[in-house]
Amino acid sequence: MKSIATLAAGLLVASCAASSAPEDPASASAATASAATTTSVLRDCAPGTHRGTFEGRPVRTHIPEAAGARPPAVVVLHGADDSGDYVADQTKMDGTGEREGFITVYPTQPSGLWTLTNTSAGYLNDLARNLACADTDRVYLAGFSRGSAMVFNVACAPGPRAYAAFGGVAFPDFRPRCRAAQPAPIVYLHGDADDTVSYSAGYRLSTGRQTLGARTVMRKWAGHNACRRGPDRTRIGNDVLLRSWSRCRKRAAVDFYTILDGGHQWPFRAIPDAPLLEPGQSWSAVGADEVMWDFFSSRTLPG
Repeated sequence: MKSIATLAAGLLVASCAASSAPEDPASASAATASAATTTSVLRDCAPGTHRGTFEGRPVRTHIPEAAGARPPAVVVLHGADDSGDYVADQTKMDGTGEREGFITVYPTQPSGLWTLTNTSAGYLNDLARNLACADTDRVYLAGFSRGSAMVFNVACAPGPRAYAAFGGVAFPDFRPRCRAAQPAPIVYLHGDADDTVSYSAGYRLSTGRQTLGARTVMRKWAGHNACRRGPDRTRIGNDVLLRSWSRCRKRAAVDFYTILDGGHQWPFRAIPDAPLLEPGQSWSAVGADEVMWDFFSSRTLPG
């Protein structure tokens, strides 16, 4: 979903197993090439950027130059009507991955709109489990806008976890079915002047469901995670308030950053003589890429 004011950004050729071999040798060659593309994008561990598909949807990956054996990975989800390439540029997570030594993965939903269903959550869980170059106990899920809503949808899904922690910007969610999910470590950022997904009132989905405001959602996640301490409040700079809950089940802490006067944008930590930003980006006292990695980096899937 794109904000009119900020133009903010609201991850695969189909992989089907044929019951018999294609009659045409050319078709057989094409099928083989397609299958190779599907699997190789998640198995190509050479430094650099790689493109291919997974289960019929486009995927872009970036392997850092200094990646060690089995590094962690962050899967990043785009907003509505955008793509993996767009959110890679918007969030600059490749650069953070190069500095910190983690793989970045950007799947694209071909329709442009992630559907908030268990089927979509299953696709993203399968993606995490098939990252052959990564330590699959240290795969994390992040997203912006509709991609953030999809992050919460995956956190809500029942069954074993594929992601060790979750991070979102500008679209939180909690609904009754989340109560069946395991505790979820979550770091989340939202501008309180967001005019696309309201900080206080949430967002009405095309299904008619009205999501809850950010503060209510994050309190519900803290309750779901059975956090025994919090929220502790910390002011950061002039424009950020951090509410944090700790001592939670399965170390599933919750960190919630409010960007004061922030809009529907991905925030970066302000630096002296900062350059002009592109639509969908903003400066603040914290950067989403940095606080997410700080939160993610100490977490692994529960044993």
